[in-house]
Amino acid sequence: MKLTYKKLGPYIREVVKKNTNLQVEKLLGVSISKKFIPSIANIIGTDMSNYKIVQTNQFAYGPVTSRNGDKISIALLNEEDCIVSTSYTVFEIIDTNVLNPEYLMMWFGRPEFDRYARYMSHGSVREIFGWEELCNTELPIPSISKQLEIVASYNLLKNKISQKKALIDNLENLQKMIYKQWFIENNPQPLNYKISEFPEFVDLRHFVKGSLGGDWGKDEAVGNYNQKVLCIRGTDIPFAKLGMKKNIPTRFILNKNLSSRKLKQGDIVLEISGGSPVQSTGRPLLITDKLLSIFENNCICSNFCRAISLKDSQYFYYFYSHLVYLYDIGKMFSHENSTTGVKNFDLEGFLDQEKVMLPNLDVLVKYNDYYESIYQKIYHLGVFVEAMESYLDIFVSKLVLGGENEF
Repeated sequence: MKLTYKKLGPYIREVVKKNTNLQVEKLLGVSISKKFIPSIANIIGTDMSNYKIVQTNQFAYGPVTSRNGDKISIALLNEEDCIVSTSYTVFEIIDTNVLNPEYLMMWFGRPEFDRYARYMSHGSVREIFGWEELCNTELPIPSISKQLEIVASYNLLKNKISQKKALIDNLENLQKMIYKQWFIENNPQPLNYKISEFPEFVDLRHFVKGSLGGDWGKDEAVGNYNQKVLCIRGTDIPFAKLGMKKNIPTRFILNKNLSSRKLKQGDIVLEISGGSPVQSTGRPLLITDKLLSIFENNCICSNFCRAISLKDSQYFYYFYSHLVYLYDIGKMFSHENSTTGVKNFDLEGFLDQEKVMLPNLDVLVKYNDYYESIYQKIYHLGVFVEAMESYLDIFVSKLVLGGENEF
């Protein structure tokens, strides 16, 4: 039976509660992943009394959808009260016995809602999905018991995904711990090997054979731009390193550029432009045969990245691990410049100035075995998580729409 869609407007109301007495200090923003996150705004000298308070089980969203990755920033607060900037719209459900907040947030999390919000956005300078458009959004609103049943099933699957993500985090932390213990603290205990009191240190360039730039090409095949590739950007690195495609864009480039810029086993991609005030450039990505087979396409990096190749492949995991270590401790910030307002990573200076211990080859071979074992598990889990997240979208449609998939 076809479900009846209802406009959202009669079920929600806007809330404008200012932080007049500065009673709330926790400042958050809303990400395109539809979560509340710590704000990176510079608030020095800012009058925080004008900021809006968001209370538990209330929503906040950013109406501007342009330059937002075709997604709308909207989230349900399920923690203690916070404040957000005045650019956000805060709202709540009028009667939670009629419409459940988690059910509504589940609906907002569907890719179809993002597409709808982008389609309905308007404005000549900035495209806005305003309050009126939100209120005119239509969705099925079954009985509250059915909503709770749907939310319970949804959360069960979502929790399973969260468990797998936690396992990935644990494996990544284990790999970092092993590297730090063996090569930063010079203490590879499992090997019963005594590190020299005077290890040799070399600059990072000692290991590097060369580097190549990226490309961007075109978004569709046009003329000689006919070589289809996946183009890895800096923003893709956190997911790609786990074996996830996510939203890595498909691009079309010239054949000559493919032959010279195609990524291969043993390359290490570095983000050289971008970042933010609290996030440095220099994020690294390890390119392995396993990763390339998962992506099932020719891969290049974008022109905001560079790919490093090494002289000796046995240092592949070691070199990459040191880059991750430097990134995690914030060392990359000291190798940035910002001559045009955009942060750029000084790769050449970085390779010349940063020193690293030249490892004993016996220790290196054992480390490579550990690393390979751990990252095979991470790739396997990453592929599983991405598949389950894709299924989650279908799962929601089947639960709510009973097999229909229209919005």
